[in-house]
Amino acid sequence: MHIAGFIALVIVIAVIFSTISIVFGVFASQGKKWALFTGFGLYLADMAMIVACYALGEPSVYLWIMIGIHVVILAFLSVAVFQYYNLHTIEKVYNKE
Repeated sequence: MHIAGFIALVIVIAVIFSTISIVFGVFASQGKKWALFTGFGLYLADMAMIVACYALGEPSVYLWIMIGIHVVILAFLSVAVFQYYNLHTIEKVYNKE
């Protein structure tokens, strides 16, 4: 495969996964719990694949940057899950009718 074809393939795959992430984000912002947890799980699986590639001997200069970015985003997703359940609890308390 020529390098131009490889770069085009990488760009297409990146656009597909970015679109999927945006769709999960839209549904999660609408309060869909499945989208929040699915996005969290996929991002966690992505981080596990990065670590697995490193453990299998694939050298990467940017390993710690990639892991750091994933940890920060997973922390934000954890806060989103926590806030979702806080909101759910508050709604249960104040909507007792």
